[in-house]
Amino acid sequence: RAALTRKDWLQLTLLGFLGYYLSSLVNFIGLQYVSAGLERIVLYTYPSMVVIGGVLFQGQRLNRRMGLAAITAYLGIVIAFIGEAHARSEDLHQLFIGVALVFGSALSYASFILLSLPVVRRVGSNRFTAIVSSISGVMILTHYAIARPIPALFQQSSGIYGWAILVAIVGTVLPSYLLGIGLRRAGSQKFAIIGSIGPIVTLFLAWALLGETLGPAQAIGFALTLCGGLAVSLMKDK
Repeated sequence: RAALTRKDWLQLTLLGFLGYYLSSLVNFIGLQYVSAGLERIVLYTYPSMVVIGGVLFQGQRLNRRMGLAAITAYLGIVIAFIGEAHARSEDLHQLFIGVALVFGSALSYASFILLSLPVVRRVGSNRFTAIVSSISGVMILTHYAIARPIPALFQQSSGIYGWAILVAIVGTVLPSYLLGIGLRRAGSQKFAIIGSIGPIVTLFLAWALLGETLGPAQAIGFALTLCGGLAVSLMKDK
């Protein structure tokens, strides 16, 4: 492939910041304030954000049915939020902070998906993933060096290092390469549709491993958000 231009490097740096650094950072911080179930519900607004971004910045058209589907997705968030707020009336401030952070993560991830497709097709999925991951890795290490004492990085228990390696391989490296390949082959809309399995699996694991329960309001909100996100993606893909 041709050598990367200065514009390519600037775009890859921006995507490394949006997709693997900023989105992950604010999402993990948000998880300190909200349940894994609500986090996944809010995060799955990204398909509608991808479509809205295409309308605002890429000249794509938004018809009435797509608008209704997007509204349905956000209505699901409101219902799920009300359900969790009712159960956590004593710490609503923290709940608001958590939802805002996860919503920011969804916005960052949607921007990453929207902007990645032309870059992936131009530079290739493997090279895209390797460069973007490396750039974001440098950002993460720089962030840690500023926010925490560096020696503490080497003073953890063996179990923490084991989990870190597992998460790095299974939860970061493999999905990153598969994401790049999927975007190139399927496009951003089909990718969003396939990604709908993520919220379902997360809710199941939150119940099975963390003991979280899904109340009626959260279940309704989840169903609306999932259906709205899928509908937006399916209609856009036609």
